Amino acid sequence: MKKLIILSLLILTSSIFYPISTAYADFANGASVETNDLPFVGSQEALVLDRTQNQYFFDPTKNSLTTDGDFTIEAWIKLNQFYSGGSWLVTKDDGSSNRQFGFAAADIQKLAFQVRGIGGINSNNASLSTNTWTYVAVVWHADTQNADFYINGLLDSIVNTSAVIPSSGNAAELEVGRRQDGNTGTMDGKISEVRIWNVARTASQITNNYNIALSGNELGLIAYYPKWSSTDLNVPPLKQISDPWQNQVYDSANLWSPLNPTINRWGCALTSAAMVFQYHGLTKLPDNTTLDPGTVNAWLKTQLDGYVGNGYVNWLALSRLSKLAKESGHNPSFTKTALVYSRVETGDKTQLTSDLQNGLPGILEVPGHFVVAKGINGDTYDINDPYHNRSLLNDGYGNTFLRLGRYTPSDTDLSYILLVLPENINAVLKNSNGDEVGTQYIQQPIVDPLLGTQNNGPPIKILYLPQPETGTYQLVLSSPIDDLYSFKSYLYDVDGDVKINTINGILGGSTQDLVELHFNHDNADDSSAQPQVTFESTLDDINEAENTGLIKSPLVKSIANLLNKAWEDSQEDKVELAIIKLDALKVLLNSLRNKGVDEIAYQILIADVNALISSLENL
Repeated sequence: MKKLIILSLLILTSSIFYPISTAYADFANGASVETNDLPFVGSQEALVLDRTQNQYFFDPTKNSLTTDGDFTIEAWIKLNQFYSGGSWLVTKDDGSSNRQFGFAAADIQKLAFQVRGIGGINSNNASLSTNTWTYVAVVWHADTQNADFYINGLLDSIVNTSAVIPSSGNAAELEVGRRQDGNTGTMDGKISEVRIWNVARTASQITNNYNIALSGNELGLIAYYPKWSSTDLNVPPLKQISDPWQNQVYDSANLWSPLNPTINRWGCALTSAAMVFQYHGLTKLPDNTTLDPGTVNAWLKTQLDGYVGNGYVNWLALSRLSKLAKESGHNPSFTKTALVYSRVETGDKTQLTSDLQNGLPGILEVPGHFVVAKGINGDTYDINDPYHNRSLLNDGYGNTFLRLGRYTPSDTDLSYILLVLPENINAVLKNSNGDEVGTQYIQQPIVDPLLGTQNNGPPIKILYLPQPETGTYQLVLSSPIDDLYSFKSYLYDVDGDVKINTINGILGGSTQDLVELHFNHDNADDSSAQPQVTFESTLDDINEAENTGLIKSPLVKSIANLLNKAWEDSQEDKVELAIIKLDALKVLLNSLRNKGVDEIAYQILIADVNALISSLENL
């Protein structure tokens, strides 16, 4: 039976050492960076550690990193001295309940390796040297419990341990140059090009790649440190202008941009989302096809909520996709339930900086465009731009952004209330206590980056409330002028399933429309959005339809008179008579449809009358 184990790598004598924790990847006790003395052409930075100052590097953003089964750890080292007890190189071991691996340089000038606190696994042959750059690696084979040690790209020895490998948690920090419990095996010297893989690298893979820089997107690479001075994340640099997806029709752009309807022109948000999904380990769709901008676009087009308005990506639909992709079993490296979406509605950099320090790339909205922030670079940010050849936020974007979109791996629920409205409609959402809830913003159009003038259509207003409680909510709509409106409500339950309603109406400068949202947190099928229709609101709709030219004035009197007679009957508890008059009003409206009563007004008034009949029938 295959054994699943988590390992510790170290270079040590017979002793073992363990690490500490903080909020983000950083240097400890004055550790520094070297950019001149490097192991090979193409390497970027070396971490410089002074043992007397207990210097080390720590990265708690890798707390959830696991090495169950086979794995590989590689590094280039330049030691100043060998010390009794050894010198830790790379560890994820707190010396207590979270002991995955430790990799060290032993005082006997050999490599040493720990698996869940089980040590005594040392290389056998070549001796390590001081004051010279040396490539070192260990490859762990879980089935056989063999450790393959490599020095300077060549296999040095294969060592087996028959020890029983205990179970362990995985919450320890990843540390370089020390172990988290602060044991005395701190490294003295330089270390570069640290790489951790969740596969057993072959001899040819090691020999062919040990002295060249990696792209960071290699299959199985779960941690890579070509640089220490920035928090760059290994976000794959996808482009909307790349094949095979660049010429695919984006959403329904063939309708609103028939001459240029492709991902090449409009796919910046889509491509940014695909980059973030791939970064988090979601590389396959539920049907096991590759997840990329083209396949995500195709999936969104199959969903009723995939895009909103003219080609605006619905970020909440993508959260559901992440859950389905996880449940499919095709993305084993993604360990959470889903990617939960949230937003920061300003260009404040505090949250972005914190996210990057904690391993979360951000989707930045800049004017007419979207990019992915992947790292901190001095006073600016490293970005992946899906269209332009730009790598810094201060290149073309003034080092600013409008909003931050966040996808966080989580086991929490995906429930949301999302309302997509015309820009000019005022909207207030209230809970059952009458308190205003939710956040709203104006989503500005995407601009065609090639032409620079065409956009995907008018701005839209978005009002949203994450993880709402089950209950009744009231939406209050108003407008400073007489105006038609149509909007959609998207009511998401805990699993990300959605109930969609379309609401049409007419607003006047002195009136309000009320819409009642019945939200069920656990089952979207039991959620609904319905206008609160009264005789008075229906009469307002008739007058506003006349004001907007949707009903010819000579017809208004006959329509309003019949409605008022039904209203009088209902006030006198003559329910059956009121329903008869409302049915007669439906007949009248049918006879006037497109004959003095515009189709839009007809649909609104018929819906009003049907709602009145339904409410009377339920008395």
